[in-house]
Amino acid sequence: MKKNLLLIGSGYMAGEYLNVIEKYFDNFSVSLISSSKDRSNELEKKYNILETFESIDKLLLHEKDFSKYQKIIVCTSEKRFLNLAKVLTNYECEVLFEKPLGLSFEESLKIIELSNNKFFLALNRRFYDGINELRNLISNKKLIHGLILDQQSEHDWSDRRLTDINKELVYSNSIHIIDLAFFLIKNQQVDDYSVKNIKSKNKNISKYRISINSECDLEYLRHNNIPGKWQIILFFKDIFVYFENLESFSVFNDKRQIIMSSKPQNEEIKPGLKNLLESFLNKDFVTQAPKVEDCIKILGLVNSLR
Repeated sequence: MKKNLLLIGSGYMAGEYLNVIEKYFDNFSVSLISSSKDRSNELEKKYNILETFESIDKLLLHEKDFSKYQKIIVCTSEKRFLNLAKVLTNYECEVLFEKPLGLSFEESLKIIELSNNKFFLALNRRFYDGINELRNLISNKKLIHGLILDQQSEHDWSDRRLTDINKELVYSNSIHIIDLAFFLIKNQQVDDYSVKNIKSKNKNISKYRISINSECDLEYLRHNNIPGKWQIILFFKDIFVYFENLESFSVFNDKRQIIMSSKPQNEEIKPGLKNLLESFLNKDFVTQAPKVEDCIKILGLVNSLR
């Protein structure tokens, strides 16, 4: 018997989730909530969707037994997350929110308070097969220094149609960058950290020293108004690891010889999304999807770097 899954939203990421679910999770029947008739029609033609509702209010009117949805994935605008969390906390379902978690760190805290240990955040980059391979390689190595180079243009705000939103938005790409660095360094969520602002001669560069658990340091440099790829470089005693984008990395020894490398594969699905969904959807799988309670340090850190 198939389990019931509810997908809220019909944008780009909703389509990515549906693509993975149809290919790998045929034990789930998917219902959709979409405020866009055109988008829902498009997805209905492409994927096997059981039912479609215009809004969660309409669904609640038609479905008195909302508890039939054991799993819910939210892929709407961040503007809607808090109101949805207030509704969904009243049911026994588990909810996976696409990042960022809210419009600001304060709003994220409110969602976490509502979570009741049932909300998760879709930090799917940490589920890449290559990342797990790399994590095993460096698990017993001591970090000497970490460097995060984050080049983002302020124009991204208008591109994301966020001009009317609090500029303290927990920007989703920065969450990925810092979460990935922490995840590889500690193989777990960060317990504690401190941030020190370091003055830079270049007014377009924001520079921070992040001390993690009093054991290791990351240096975070943000280049304002310079669009471009970000990088993470982790220095260990005998190797260093270089990330040039979210999908690929290389490991070098101290003689600059490549030990191993991983490049993105030409797949029809986003790397890591299948493993994330396996963690969230399959009860037999040991759940590794980050709970929102566990993400508070990273969310707070990203907020403090703005």
